[in-house]
Amino acid sequence: MPSELHLDINALSIVASILVDTSNARLYKSMVETGKATSVFQYPMTDYAPGLLMIGAIVKNAPIEPVQVALVDAIEKFSVTLPTAEEMDRVKRSNANEYESLLNDPQQIGVVLSGTIGLGDWRLLFLGRDQLAKVMSAEVVSAAGRYFKRDNRTVGIFQPDDQPQHADVPNAPALADVLKDYQPQQGMAQGEVFEPSQANIDART
Repeated sequence: MPSELHLDINALSIVASILVDTSNARLYKSMVETGKATSVFQYPMTDYAPGLLMIGAIVKNAPIEPVQVALVDAIEKFSVTLPTAEEMDRVKRSNANEYESLLNDPQQIGVVLSGTIGLGDWRLLFLGRDQLAKVMSAEVVSAAGRYFKRDNRTVGIFQPDDQPQHADVPNAPALADVLKDYQPQQGMAQGEVFEPSQANIDART
């Protein structure tokens, strides 16, 4: 996945939503509704630097390999045909609703704005909203074809052990107990007592 600042990030976000985000999504229909998997998910891990997009399926009491093959196939063949107008409209409506909900939640808007400030400018939140609304289906297919290819992905399987041997991690001790016997080995020198009067400041500058 490219940087959050790159224009392709908007088209790829729509690809991920079409594949996963609702009960009408492609992977939900092909895997969850058919009983191959219990759920599907997507999680973008992007920031100022290029990152990745995690797309997965949770399988219980069913073979894993067929799901893996179908998952990869759906992702890598996304660019073969244009998304339908219905798919594009559904994702854009969902994005618009999410932004509206975000802007009405003081706590969440503060968290999200801190992230865009970290990227360089708080206005990126609103730029992203406006750019997402303008993405065309041809741009979505183009981005999918350039990023969702075999040599740009990793496939992994997490299979829990039936009898896991957990590490025994102790709870954090009380801070008072940690510091009760601590004595600094090196003292700090006393600083100068400085009178912050204008005359004293002028004399020092």
